[in-house]
Amino acid sequence: MRLHEIVAATREINKRKLVGRLVRNEVALQGTVEDAAEAATLSPSTLYQMFNADWTITEVQLRSVEKALGLADNLLSYILAGDSARIAGLTEAEIRSGLRRAILAALTGIEAEEAEMMHDYLSTLSEPPWTCLMSWPAGISPIR
Repeated sequence: MRLHEIVAATREINKRKLVGRLVRNEVALQGTVEDAAEAATLSPSTLYQMFNADWTITEVQLRSVEKALGLADNLLSYILAGDSARIAGLTEAEIRSGLRRAILAALTGIEAEEAEMMHDYLSTLSEPPWTCLMSWPAGISPIR
């Protein structure tokens, strides 16, 4: 697996964890898992899958949970896509300002972690990664 694939996978996991924390916290604020599951017409186990950043959660399930918890339409998808601009553009009627700030801060943290992973990797290289573009490989000479 290449570094960019590892970084991308880590970013996706972290965004799914963010969705899981958000849903868990909103459920806790509003009642029980059983109540939220019933309101979303989902099984409690599906909510627990969301809490645990499960990859099998569908868009339909996300929409059901948003509606049941009174979250803005597509908020969970925006988080998974890392779409900070759309989250920032949600109105006060759609999302509590404190919740918006917390989500945007978490997404910024995920991006910063990604940059740090890349920086840490690149600083361990003995030569810059673009060095291979500056000279011909051993035993190969340019065509004249």
